[in-house]
Amino acid sequence: MGPGGPVINGTPAFVRSSLEASLQRLDVDYIDLYYIIRIDTKTPIEDTMEELKQLVEEGKIKYIGISEASPETIRRAHAIHPLTAVQIEWSLWTRDAEEEIFPFAGNLGLGLFHIVPLVVVSLPVKQRGMLVVFWYGNLLYMALLYT
Repeated sequence: MGPGGPVINGTPAFVRSSLEASLQRLDVDYIDLYYIIRIDTKTPIEDTMEELKQLVEEGKIKYIGISEASPETIRRAHAIHPLTAVQIEWSLWTRDAEEEIFPFAGNLGLGLFHIVPLVVVSLPVKQRGMLVVFWYGNLLYMALLYT
């Protein structure tokens, strides 16, 4: 988390320092399931995964997951080190994952974890702000995408 909100940085050094900070903050020796939450478009997913693979080999991570990634990105990541889980947005309003991600993840044997599975629009405005999907830039993007 940076001063302006979440930081999207998949560089090996940042991945390692973020994991080390989590281990220290949680006072644990390893993380059971460590997610790549946002895909850094400036850093090849292969570089990010190589570092995560190293962290698995060091015993600091047991399993790796990826969040809201395309099938191509998932495939490239999985080729470096087997992923365990894919986190996707899926609800009554956002069902596009059923066509592409569900079968793709199933063929690789990946577990699916759903982000905001309920219709989050019913949340009070104050609580919606806590969800990435409702951040100003994302709302503009979704408005363009779905209109």
